[in-house]
Amino acid sequence: MDSAGREELVRRSIEAWNADDWEEQLEAIWSPEGTIVSPEGWPESGEFTGWPAMVEQWRRIKGSWAEERVDAVNVESIGERVLVDLRWTMRGDASGAPLEVDVAMVCEFEGERLSRMTYFLDRDGALEAAEASE
Repeated sequence: MDSAGREELVRRSIEAWNADDWEEQLEAIWSPEGTIVSPEGWPESGEFTGWPAMVEQWRRIKGSWAEERVDAVNVESIGERVLVDLRWTMRGDASGAPLEVDVAMVCEFEGERLSRMTYFLDRDGALEAAEASE
């Protein structure tokens, strides 16, 4: 898959996330052995490997908010990886308080599917990770 295809796959993954489309879209986009890595210092940080573990973690994250949405601010290919700047907009379930967080993620691929997303609280760390093996 070329860089445009990888970037499009990431955009489709974000759209599916926002639509809560686990079974039809996200499962088709992700490798069954995929891994998501939460940023250091994040509640419940760590690695979540395999489709059931990833879905469980995603549902836990989404369940913490009355509303939430992720928007890609910037998507760029760096070698075989894709670096994405994200804006995560949420509204607290109990408090109703709004919150907006900028994060970055580095996406890796296995064939035609996403295989790993590593999240960072700062873009510099994400850029360094994306360039690490290039």
